[in-house]
Amino acid sequence: MNYIAGDGAGVGKGRTIAAIIYENFLQGRKKSIWMSVSPDLSDVAQKDLNDIGANINVHSMKHMTTGKKFKVGVLFCTYACLVYNAEGKTNRLNQVVEWFEKDYDGVVFNF
Repeated sequence: MNYIAGDGAGVGKGRTIAAIIYENFLQGRKKSIWMSVSPDLSDVAQKDLNDIGANINVHSMKHMTTGKKFKVGVLFCTYACLVYNAEGKTNRLNQVVEWFEKDYDGVVFNF
């Protein structure tokens, strides 16, 4: 299912995303991905989740290594981080696909 929220700044898109993540979390889908242009928005994403009472951690992809995985929470990444591919390192997009696992049934937000 796809939705588009194309409103301007300050309308509540982040809170809407947080609410959808929380609803999915309560339904048993414990992983979500939140993509954005700015890494600074990961703090805003965490605040939006906290403000609606969702006790869900936001994990920044820039701190994720191939050996460090989490099973519950929101993976926050920027578009630049997804295309980053340091020589000899695992491609970030491949890390996201690996993190999703075969049976992924969660939400993916492009904000």
